[in-house]
Amino acid sequence: MSESRTVACPQCQKSLKLPAAIPAGKHVKCPSCGIVFAPPPTVREVEPVEPLEPIEMADPVVRRPPLRLRDDDEEDEGRPVRRRTRRYADDDDDEDIDDRPRRRRKKAASSPWPWILGIGGGFAALAIVVVIVIVAAIGRVVAPIARNVQNPAINMPGGPAPIVDAQVQANDKLVLDVRENLVPGDKRDPLTNKLFKEHTIRFEAKKSYAINMASNSFDSYLRLVNPAGQTVDEDDDSAGGPSGLDALILFKTAEAGEYRIICTAFVDGQGEYTLLVHELADDGAGRNARGQMKGIPFGKMGVPPATGELVLDVKDQLPFGKKKFATQKIHDLGMEANATYTITMTAQFDSYLKLMDPDGKLVAQDDDGAGFPNARIIYRPTNPGAYQIICTQVSGSGPFTLQVHKQGDGAPEAPKKK
Repeated sequence: MSESRTVACPQCQKSLKLPAAIPAGKHVKCPSCGIVFAPPPTVREVEPVEPLEPIEMADPVVRRPPLRLRDDDEEDEGRPVRRRTRRYADDDDDEDIDDRPRRRRKKAASSPWPWILGIGGGFAALAIVVVIVIVAAIGRVVAPIARNVQNPAINMPGGPAPIVDAQVQANDKLVLDVRENLVPGDKRDPLTNKLFKEHTIRFEAKKSYAINMASNSFDSYLRLVNPAGQTVDEDDDSAGGPSGLDALILFKTAEAGEYRIICTAFVDGQGEYTLLVHELADDGAGRNARGQMKGIPFGKMGVPPATGELVLDVKDQLPFGKKKFATQKIHDLGMEANATYTITMTAQFDSYLKLMDPDGKLVAQDDDGAGFPNARIIYRPTNPGAYQIICTQVSGSGPFTLQVHKQGDGAPEAPKKK
């Protein structure tokens, strides 16, 4: 017999007898009031559950601190050690092992200090470079000022310094008198990279001239260029003057022509200057403050010119080199025994000469034998043959002139034995 249950009508409260199991969502109709409603779900009674008997638990698991793992063959030093063993489901070993899940160690947060130190170091290096550049720029500005402070005569106001030239005599002829200014818009000398003014004058052959430059504003510097475009003389402070910084060139011409006088400064400077050129009544001997007239056509004060037969005259160019003896030019010369040869190299850079004998052996060398920056070798070979002249530099580069003068009649070269 099927089970049934009683349900009250929600409208008229009449008790209705319905089957115990009614599908969910099915509706019934009350025969008294005719309302259609969904009966509430069936509630089954649950049989009471018998209480479980208490179970005796084994010894509680002791929480122990994590132990150091080591191999079984390590000696026990009295410290607790966790053996590297693996338990399986069928193991009968009752040894207590802590099988709790391990906590994953948190990754330590990265420190910002390496980034801070790296960025700070970069800014510090940049600041040091900026400070060095600023100090160098200040030095370029302050150095000329400091030089002027050390020489109070330079600071005299009122235009160019007066010429006080003991080398000029009353019977000398003034051929050039110029008052000029060095200004920032002037060109720069390609050799010295300083501001300059150029003055052209015609010199007669075999005449001696005194070229004097003076200024209250900067350290005067003179350079003389011959008609061929070669610098034949230059000077810084030979005139002395009130400031001790005036320039003087005493020069005897070898040929007539248009010479160029380059007026510039020894260090960066600008301002007014005076340029005087006198044609000397005599050859100028004894007028030089350093005791000797300049030679023809090159050489420094106090260095006599080379004499004898000119056997080699070469104009060449030495390439740029950063280090000493970095570049060189080689010129061959046949020499006779018992003759004296004067080898001179002149240039605007610090020149250096080497002489190699026919066997390739270095027999002579020189740096400033013709007066800085020119080099000179005086050599008397004992054996005739083909010698090599090596033209090189201590510093700098550019055009140079190589001349060789021969004195005396050498013995003819002996024939070589085969």
